[in-house]
Amino acid sequence: MISNEDNTMDVNMLEHLPLEPLSGERTVATMDLRENLDGDESNFLVLTDRRLIEHKRSKRQSNTAASFVEDLHTVKITTEQLGIAPYVWAGISIVVGLSLWQVIEHPIGSLAALVIMLLMGSYLFLDRFFKSRNKLLIVMSGSFEFRVVLTTELLKQEAHEFARNLTLVKDAQNKANTTRPFSPR
Repeated sequence: MISNEDNTMDVNMLEHLPLEPLSGERTVATMDLRENLDGDESNFLVLTDRRLIEHKRSKRQSNTAASFVEDLHTVKITTEQLGIAPYVWAGISIVVGLSLWQVIEHPIGSLAALVIMLLMGSYLFLDRFFKSRNKLLIVMSGSFEFRVVLTTELLKQEAHEFARNLTLVKDAQNKANTTRPFSPR
């Protein structure tokens, strides 16, 4: 993570950002999410004092999403949920394997079909069971969410610092927007 004391971003990242800065907007922090990407590709988060911007660019497409800090309502670092779909497919393959074993009249063919389907079901089950889960940085903004996969230990550490900076910017903005009520007469 690059936390900028002088409120400037890395020049290379600025070149890839298609959005113009707002009047008086300062960069608070950036998080470079590139991992062994080609020179033409970029993937980063930019936190300014007014917006959160995510930019992804590859050789084939470019996506930029931005949200005002005041619209952000949740930031969390969590573990990816994988779901139960592989377990369901493993169960279906076992049922199909048993069905083929009963339906096919060839003695070797029916046994081969059963073994193949059992191996496929076992593979799906074991792959899902032993698959490592990724850490995610999720920032919610209304119905939109910024979802960043944290693939390295460095990114996992940087995500905590980025979330802290985001919370501080949000808190400072909330304090600046609070008005004091008039005193009663």
